[in-house]
Amino acid sequence: MDRELGHKMRREARLASTLILLLGVLVFAAWPGEAAHADVALRPIIAQGELPGVQFSQPPACDVCEGAPQLWTVSQPYGRAGDAFTLFGSGLGDAPGRVTLDGRDLTIDTWSDTTIDVSIPPEFPIGPRQLELITADGQVAPTGLTFHVLGGRSPGGYEPTVLTVRQDGGGDYATIQEAINAAQDGADTLVVVYPGTYTENVILHKGLKLQGVGPGGPAGEAGAVLDGGALADQAPEPPTPLDSLPVGSTPEGAPPPMGATLTVVGEPHTHRLRFRSQIDGFYLTGGRGDEGGAIQIGAFSRGLIVSNNVIQSNIGGVGGAVAIGRAYQPNPGNQYISIHHNRILNNSGTRLAGAIGVFNGAARYDIHHNILCGNDSGEFGGGISHYGHSPGGRIHHNTIVYNSAAVAGGGILIGGGPRFTSRGSGRVDVTHNLILGNLADGDGGGVRLLQPATSRIHIANNVIVNNVATNMGGGISLRDASNVVIVNNTIAWNVSTSTAEGSDGRPHAAGLVAEAHSAPFQAQLQPDAPAYPDPVLFNNIFSNNIAYRWSGQFLEPVAQRDLEVFGADGVLHPHYCLLTVPYPTMATPPGQDNNRTGVPGFVDEYEPELSATTATGEAIIVTVELPAGVCRLPGDYRLQPTSQAIDAGAAFFQRIRAPSTDKDNRPRPQGAGYDIGAYEH
Repeated sequence: MDRELGHKMRREARLASTLILLLGVLVFAAWPGEAAHADVALRPIIAQGELPGVQFSQPPACDVCEGAPQLWTVSQPYGRAGDAFTLFGSGLGDAPGRVTLDGRDLTIDTWSDTTIDVSIPPEFPIGPRQLELITADGQVAPTGLTFHVLGGRSPGGYEPTVLTVRQDGGGDYATIQEAINAAQDGADTLVVVYPGTYTENVILHKGLKLQGVGPGGPAGEAGAVLDGGALADQAPEPPTPLDSLPVGSTPEGAPPPMGATLTVVGEPHTHRLRFRSQIDGFYLTGGRGDEGGAIQIGAFSRGLIVSNNVIQSNIGGVGGAVAIGRAYQPNPGNQYISIHHNRILNNSGTRLAGAIGVFNGAARYDIHHNILCGNDSGEFGGGISHYGHSPGGRIHHNTIVYNSAAVAGGGILIGGGPRFTSRGSGRVDVTHNLILGNLADGDGGGVRLLQPATSRIHIANNVIVNNVATNMGGGISLRDASNVVIVNNTIAWNVSTSTAEGSDGRPHAAGLVAEAHSAPFQAQLQPDAPAYPDPVLFNNIFSNNIAYRWSGQFLEPVAQRDLEVFGADGVLHPHYCLLTVPYPTMATPPGQDNNRTGVPGFVDEYEPELSATTATGEAIIVTVELPAGVCRLPGDYRLQPTSQAIDAGAAFFQRIRAPSTDKDNRPRPQGAGYDIGAYEH
């Protein structure tokens, strides 16, 4: 049996027991006005239990640290040059900091620890702008907002029709769905949602911007909350009859999946690039979707933006938080979708993605500046699962921490879709991410490439640390991937335990593992092609990646093992890399690959703490202890001034240039040469 298929079958058995339970089956319509009453509970239970595989010692706490700055809401998310508005939050400090729109400063009128009054300067650029709040000591609030600066006449102006939603009756409409239904087809419309808990399962079937005033605060401070869990509270009649909606889900016209908190549908020209549809400034929760949990994005959603939301405690079949398209479907018209500046927390995908699922047809998607924490997948990709052909995707500047997957890719999985039948993933760039503390009950604790085929996968400027795989490749695992570039990453303190069901029990590399190509994929390559993934490897730090094995009574650390080829003869070929211990390289004489070994000289580093025990029979349970104060991430993998990685890298190798910036967007090089690793000193 295929190892990953076997893991999937075992995971489904586990789902039927204690880890994630649906206490009821969604067998009735879940559209506005069509929810049937049912005496069953629909919320999942996410529990810690004595289960084979790998688990955290306790569920990850993904809240913002106490005292850290938070933006809760704004008084109004639109205005003109000269207008004033107010920001509400906590931990803002008493000394004035900065409030910016796309990096341009607003005028600070008053500043306190909970309230900031600002004004828009004269002649400020019009359009939707990303608001960012920065305190006097340089801390950035993790949640921002899109603020709409109105002005000018068409063409070139930005004057959408503004419709307001207030539950108290003080706006144009009392529900979000009513406002969407009333918007003029094809017109530029901004629907502004003021504070309240809207128990709706919304259908966004028009090309408009859906703008909340902010997600609210962690202690119940009122924000724009969209709760999809109270289906029985819907109106008795559908505000939009289903037979009049564009289904926009498959070319065959099948209706979109049910149960998501918000479902985006459309026809080929519903959602436009000139005035991009947007979902911004909400707290989305309670979704129980057949496919996407909080947000299900149907086909023909070109250019959709999902931004500045807190998406928490949703469950979906293939995307606990967001599903772009449908798994195993063509999903036409989903190009240029952007998901940015969201906090995506504690969601569950019963299959595929725990947080974000990207499926066929999402060419040139852009996932950036999100925090993905505590999400769980029943199969692939605890944080992000790119599964299918979506060329030109970018995953960058995200914080992907404490997610888990039952099969592979605790942090990120990039795959071409069902084995031996896919076109590959298409080109994907994975850059400038922190991928920390993720778990895979199989391969690829941090990143798993699973049949991207011949598509170029570019992995650069990432910090991939403290991830755990119960088979092999705690940091990165490659399979059926013949065109991979891995440059200027810091891959440290990852763990492989070799305890997974189906593992051979021998210790395997915890930094990077390349598995032998499958026979069908090998047959597609040139006759002289390697029998395993052989990525371009340069300017990377591999440090203290630890291979464990089960002694019969406890986990035993066997070796610091950074690199391995599994299932085929051959070796990997690192150049200009800093390794824990020497690695044999066949392609060049000893000493001519410009590699170094030894201590990198990090500012601070964290060693994961693990324990293990046996369950019934021979099954092994690995428990990863969460570090104290989990709200502050452990370790600082920047370089000390004495680090041997400084100026020891290369500007290019095999006609591939090193990145021009580091993980913090500082220009490279800073000194006499390029530094090795994700950070430039």
